[in-house]
Amino acid sequence: LTGHRAHWEVGPRPFTDLAAARTELERIAQDPGARVVDPATRGTKRLPCVIEGLPGTRYDDVAQAVDACHAAGFDEISFGAGL
Repeated sequence: LTGHRAHWEVGPRPFTDLAAARTELERIAQDPGARVVDPATRGTKRLPCVIEGLPGTRYDDVAQAVDACHAAGFDEISFGAGL
């Protein structure tokens, strides 16, 4: 797609480079403060990654975001209302 540019937001931080976004995801995945109580096990688990495609988002953009979340160590990925 000519002129197509994607951007990612990890928490409050915007990124135009997926590798930089993945580095931030990895940092968050390792942060003990980014864990929540898992009601099923009463232990803790990582927060889920939520991917929300906005108008103009291509399927490939979403697939790359899913891959980045998995590579960073996130097990639970959900999709926002835009997809």
